[in-house]
Amino acid sequence: KEGHIKWLGQSLSLIIEDGRITGTSAVARDITKQKQAEEEVKRSEAKYKSIIQNMELGLLEVDPKGIATSANGRFKEMTGYSDRDLIGQNPSKLLMDRASRELIAGKQEERKKGESSVYEVRGKKKNGETMWMLISGAPRFDQDGNFIGSIGIHMDITQRKQLLNQLEAAKSLAEESSKAKE
Repeated sequence: KEGHIKWLGQSLSLIIEDGRITGTSAVARDITKQKQAEEEVKRSEAKYKSIIQNMELGLLEVDPKGIATSANGRFKEMTGYSDRDLIGQNPSKLLMDRASRELIAGKQEERKKGESSVYEVRGKKKNGETMWMLISGAPRFDQDGNFIGSIGIHMDITQRKQLLNQLEAAKSLAEESSKAKE
């Protein structure tokens, strides 16, 4: 009457007498709030899915054994690996050197205890180029509190590392030059 949309849930039963349908019985209930909540969840999921798919950070999810279950487009772009290469595989074995794999294995053990952390690792892209990543990792739990894996946000910091190395080399050269003058 007021022009508002109302959602109704309805249960319908047939009344059968002597093998013939003689009528129906229906019960209707107002499910507007439930439908509004469902629509809000859908909008929220779409919003966050869009953010994750379009952010300039790589996102990787792994199961409790460290096997990749999903990767966003930026992660695949950063590393050169496709879904076919990653999903169902241990990305640490594909991307990381031994020291970084050991670090990540330790972080995965921390995740099982509910701990999050941020750390740097060195790895290799699919084409063999060295890359550095800053990873912010967090555990994932199901509704019963069971550990179901980890999620990591990855930032390519290769250029930053290269600049730091160049600065350190220049500083060292300047110090040597200064000593030579003395």
